[in-house]
Amino acid sequence: MEIQTGALVIVLAYMVGMMVVGYVVGKINIKGSADYLVAGRRMGLFMVAFSLSANNIGGGSTTGLAQKAFGAWGVSAIWYVLAASLAMIPLAYFAPKIRKTMAVTIPEVVGRRFGKLSSNFTAVLSVLSLFCLTSSQIGASGAVINALIPTIPLNVCLLLAGFVTIFYTTFGGMIADQVSDLIQFGIILVGLAIATPIVLKHAGGWAAISAALPGEKLNMTQIGWASIIGYIFNYFCTFLCGPEMVSRFETCKDEKTAVRASFLCAILMAAMAVFPTLLGLAAFALKDQLPGLAENGSNAMMIVTGTYAPGIVTGLISAAIICATMSSADSNLLCMSTMIINDIYPGFGGKRPTRARDSNTAISICATPPSRTTSFCAATSSRRSSPWVSPCSAFPSSP
Repeated sequence: MEIQTGALVIVLAYMVGMMVVGYVVGKINIKGSADYLVAGRRMGLFMVAFSLSANNIGGGSTTGLAQKAFGAWGVSAIWYVLAASLAMIPLAYFAPKIRKTMAVTIPEVVGRRFGKLSSNFTAVLSVLSLFCLTSSQIGASGAVINALIPTIPLNVCLLLAGFVTIFYTTFGGMIADQVSDLIQFGIILVGLAIATPIVLKHAGGWAAISAALPGEKLNMTQIGWASIIGYIFNYFCTFLCGPEMVSRFETCKDEKTAVRASFLCAILMAAMAVFPTLLGLAAFALKDQLPGLAENGSNAMMIVTGTYAPGIVTGLISAAIICATMSSADSNLLCMSTMIINDIYPGFGGKRPTRARDSNTAISICATPPSRTTSFCAATSSRRSSPWVSPCSAFPSSP
């Protein structure tokens, strides 16, 4: 496999940019633990909405969605993300109530209602689950870098992806996390919005693609209404109790912002459901003309864009995939570290950082779990049979 120079330059520029964001935000905006953990509770509509969207769009919602469209789901794969969009609408009812608690983490709210033991138990379970989720997202980011630079071993690519994520998250806290989410989701949306029309044009337009597809692949309800409703309910429950989502609502400057951010996030995610689905269908229609395409379509999105789109667009798509996974990984890292700082450490006799305390204490504690996560990813990378691992979705309960 050749090194894709143009795509590589874009991806490396993006990764350097993320580290700069984390460092600058940490130096300028972080004055205490409140700024570090909940962004001083002063974030506006677009920052919160884009951060919510970026956290919901993971590897499974980009490359994974294209793979499902390529496979048996066809156009009905769009429900994999569209259902999450619909689930954000009723969440708008609960968003201001979450903001009103003025809490930092879910275990803190549990502790107020059920006591210290319940809070500690919730925090420990949450940290363990976030550790595994972060591992999968860093693993997906490393796989993309490895595909662009095949001469570098996968475990080294994993360490690179982990280092970048750790750096900007640890230095900049929640503010850097939301700034990077805004940039990341913009790259995802713009990259896919540019690549999709180009690929469809080279494929002869939608009319030619639909003519080459079996009839069942054009059925919007191919996966069945039971599955569609199940996805909506599943996502709603996940979002309502997910630490990544709750922490975003806690950063809102007021309760109205939390409501509006939920609705705007639903719109952004609905837009994101379309592009990977179309790319997956285009890859299936053109599969005889795409050398290197995996039989199960796991690399359908990258192969079809790499074949028909210019190098700079392929670079944007590569960056978009890394953005999708890193935007989930950084939130998981921050939530995991926040629970250790805010719940587990004080729950077992330590002292919780005060709002006035300098964030260096939080930074030193925060760096520990991410480092362990990256080491775990690198240690297990040799077990992967292919650098194109089907990445996990950002949705914790997604298949």
